[in-house]
Amino acid sequence: MSTEEDIRLPPISMSERTSLEKGFRRPRSKIFTAKIESTLNSFSTWPAHVSSQTVKPRGQKHAGAEVNTHHGCGYEFGGSVAKPRFLEQLECYLKGELTSLDMLSPKLQEEKLQAYREVFDYFIEAFKTYKPLLSAIKREYDTTLSYLQEQIRELEPLRAQLVLLSEQCEQRILGLRELERAEIRAVKQEQQHLLQVIESMKEQQRGLQTQVCHLKEELAAQYLLYREERDARKLLIASISNMSYSTDEEPEEEQDGEKVLKDDDPVKEKLALKVCREDLSRAQVELNRLHAEYGDVVPRRDWENLDCMYQENLLKGRSSDVPIYLHYEGQLRNLRLKKNDVLRIIKDIWKGKASEDEKLDASSDLKEFLHKYLERQHGDQAGEWAYSLLDAIKRYLKDDFIGLFYDILTGKVDESLYHGQTLLLSHLLKVFIQTDSAETGLLTLSEFSEALRMAFPLKGEQDIEELVVAAQSNQETSKGSIAYQRLYTEDSEGGNSEFLALVKRQGMAERHQYINQLKVQLRDRREVSVEDLRTAFKIIDPTLDSATLDWNLSIVFQTKELRLHTALLDTEVALQRLSVANVSRAGPMPQLE
Repeated sequence: MSTEEDIRLPPISMSERTSLEKGFRRPRSKIFTAKIESTLNSFSTWPAHVSSQTVKPRGQKHAGAEVNTHHGCGYEFGGSVAKPRFLEQLECYLKGELTSLDMLSPKLQEEKLQAYREVFDYFIEAFKTYKPLLSAIKREYDTTLSYLQEQIRELEPLRAQLVLLSEQCEQRILGLRELERAEIRAVKQEQQHLLQVIESMKEQQRGLQTQVCHLKEELAAQYLLYREERDARKLLIASISNMSYSTDEEPEEEQDGEKVLKDDDPVKEKLALKVCREDLSRAQVELNRLHAEYGDVVPRRDWENLDCMYQENLLKGRSSDVPIYLHYEGQLRNLRLKKNDVLRIIKDIWKGKASEDEKLDASSDLKEFLHKYLERQHGDQAGEWAYSLLDAIKRYLKDDFIGLFYDILTGKVDESLYHGQTLLLSHLLKVFIQTDSAETGLLTLSEFSEALRMAFPLKGEQDIEELVVAAQSNQETSKGSIAYQRLYTEDSEGGNSEFLALVKRQGMAERHQYINQLKVQLRDRREVSVEDLRTAFKIIDPTLDSATLDWNLSIVFQTKELRLHTALLDTEVALQRLSVANVSRAGPMPQLE
């Protein structure tokens, strides 16, 4: 672009000027776009369209050269043209700055940006007319870059935490995989051992069967020998008897007849013996056949007794004493659920029940919800899952979480106990998070103890110390701090940590102590009314609010219409109902004067 002539831009209307001042926040009109293009066309766009031409003033021609004009400008193009001096200087400066940079520097991109920024500043200073606009553009870019860099600096700690969490998860996954591989190896070894035992027992059984066959053959042969010997002896005895009874006075004719008869008797006896043996063989075959066909048949009287017992038991798989979730008939298979499966199912049941109670705005019965849950999850196999789950729960009753679920399911304790423990642990976690102002996930021993005192203001120092020791035992490395979030992680079987178990046990002990204090207050009464129990609560726990007090009374008298309830209740029954519900102290014990 030549500087010898002034280039005048077409005038801009007021609406177009307002659009330019607002940074083109709305699409430009077609008329404004056309004007801008016509204005740009009046500028030289070197070296895009004159890369092989020479710029000359109008009126000067070389011999034999053709004169070209470009959009009314007084220039002619021909030959080669050199870059503007100012452009060459800027490019040389930029090239030198970029060459001097260390390519291995961690801040290489920032240094390169600084070099381009300086070149752009020189460019802005050279073009005075466009300096305000270019400066504004540069300022907006700098502002945006600063904002993005500030965002990056804020996200750096989150990336570090994400990396740490990812490493922890990977370590836990590797640990679980290692445990799983160890269990698989142990199971495979046990399987191989059992297969060897089975094979040895089969071999032993085959050997014993062979011995039995040989013994049967020997016994049959020996039996035949004994039978032939017996028959021969009988024949001999008969012959001797006949000979002893014969006399010499008998007529010769009779002696001849008897002799003939005596000669015929052994033959007849042999024939009779043969027939008896055949009959005996047939009888033995028939006896064996009957034994084979009817050996497993139950006598009719035994079948009738068993059928009677079955009908009685069936009337009991249908009586009102059997829970609704166990109303199933037929032969059911035991699924042999593991502990982690039981914990997962129970947690899913509590989650689903809480969601349904929230929708209905009322507490549903756990037995009925369990029945609907199993029908919805397993359909035709709900019976197998119901009895398998109950069997697994009874096998793992030592676990606090599973034992509490079973007690609630069987009606031994109130469901409020579970919800009370859940709220207690949730409240404790909130206090830990509030105490962790730096959001590092770690608390010093003093901060951890102070958080426990804030969460449990009624606990003594001994209980607080026990909780601190339990929390330290759950940490891999103490280093003077406690990662409180790890206290809420589950073990490989899905159970809670020792710290949370201790919190629950202390809560149960405090609740029993509270009930005992109420029992001492009512020791002189065999029966209590609503007002008697209300007065006793206010004496041992003056800070108890009215809503909680009314809830405690409704648990005892099993009604919400306390004002209309005038009947007396046995004191032991009242205390028993309170002991199985989530009844706890609200404030400190009043001091005796």
